[in-house]
Amino acid sequence: TPNLVGKWKEIGKAATLELWEDGTFKAVDNQTMAVGGKYNLSNYGNVRFEIFRQGSPPEIVNGKYSVQGDMLTFTSADGKKIERYKREK
Repeated sequence: TPNLVGKWKEIGKAATLELWEDGTFKAVDNQTMAVGGKYNLSNYGNVRFEIFRQGSPPEIVNGKYSVQGDMLTFTSADGKKIERYKREK
């Protein structure tokens, strides 16, 4: 499994994503709104995010990921949304 643990910044945007070894994450979007939750990696490059927002049921987001060097790409399950991140040193 590629090492996703660490802090990532979306290319050309302000959004960041931080992934920890215990399967939790924190994401901050371009409007500086932060969310957190759990992530789970499965075979064939699939990823499942469980996003927790106060006062709302968890939101489940499924998709695919790939890592090439310091570049991380997420693709939505329907293939329509692609986000690219660069590992922060």
